[in-house]
Amino acid sequence: MNRPDEVRAVLRCCNLRRGHVDAVACRLAVSGSTLRRRLDAHGTSFGELLKQERIRRVKLAFANNPNLRGKAIAADLGYLELNSFYRAFFDWFGVTFSEYKKANLAAARTAGADT
Repeated sequence: MNRPDEVRAVLRCCNLRRGHVDAVACRLAVSGSTLRRRLDAHGTSFGELLKQERIRRVKLAFANNPNLRGKAIAADLGYLELNSFYRAFFDWFGVTFSEYKKANLAAARTAGADT
């Protein structure tokens, strides 16, 4: 059936790369076009699910290490160009990477002071 949940499960264990819908589709034993069509029937798209997974990974990465560098996260998310990652990051969070990082470092310091 290839519900969005199945695609999310595959994305969680994948090395994220742009344009890898065919690789995910192969793991689900369907073609890329079939996967796109089925996701469309569920009111979503591969691109949207990929974006959600990237956002989830950014939040998790900062939760584990609030001092991460943009280059490391961009590579983990499959971005080859750092500027492309920074633009996407701003679209996702509405703040720059450095602003988000500062806020997370401050929150981590505050949480560390509370323990």
